[in-house]
Amino acid sequence: MRPLRAVALLLLAAAAAAATATPWAGSGQEPGSISKDDFPGDFSFGASTSAYQWEGAAAEDGRTPSVWDTFAHAHAHAGDDSVNGDVAADGYHKYKEDIKLMKETGLDSYRFSISWSRLIPKGRGEVNPKGVGYYNNLINELLDHGIQPHATIFQYDLPQILEDEYGGWLNPQIIDDFTAYADVCFREFGDRVTNWTTLNEPNALVSVGYDAGIGPPGRCSKPFGFADCSCGDSVNEPYVVAHNCLLAHSSAVSLYRRKYQVLSFH
Repeated sequence: MRPLRAVALLLLAAAAAAATATPWAGSGQEPGSISKDDFPGDFSFGASTSAYQWEGAAAEDGRTPSVWDTFAHAHAHAGDDSVNGDVAADGYHKYKEDIKLMKETGLDSYRFSISWSRLIPKGRGEVNPKGVGYYNNLINELLDHGIQPHATIFQYDLPQILEDEYGGWLNPQIIDDFTAYADVCFREFGDRVTNWTTLNEPNALVSVGYDAGIGPPGRCSKPFGFADCSCGDSVNEPYVVAHNCLLAHSSAVSLYRRKYQVLSFH
């Protein structure tokens, strides 16, 4: 059995075991009667979104396509715009309304991801001031409502320009480019964001994008790939991508500790 598939089976087994556990082992209350008061005072209730699923505004204010834009449009049915993130939940325009609802729901935290192609449209180099402005407004609005922002630097939406230029996560060049992108995030938002995630579930990026081929960039090979991929190598590429993800994570964390943590933003 291939290692990646063995891990997947173990996770499924763990999930099945958890499903049989007692759903509520608290103070004898019925599940429906649980309230925030039943949790420790420092317990944080939150919600989460990713940029491509939530923001929309795919071609507004300088944002360029990501690999998710390309993949979603390539696999859409003719005339069906409901399967892409061009509009999504329209968080780019409706974030104030959404944050108001978060507050009314009683959330303490909100985890969002930053769109690399909105912040740095060419993947490297010039920073988009409108992208910086949007995330500044989002973060400030959250704080004004007493909600702590948790920022994820990357959630699968690599700028398409980097995928086209050198193959994205398959190329070690991604380590330097990701670190430079993370540097911009830390510099622009680190005075207010104290909770960071470098890469969201890199195991999913590896397995979905480079083994099964059912997500961007849609690379796989038979007999392992589930999709009809036109290119890829399911035997080797997942491990190359995983390796580069680990190095990119390590590089960004080292940068933060060396350059930003000492500034006592916390």
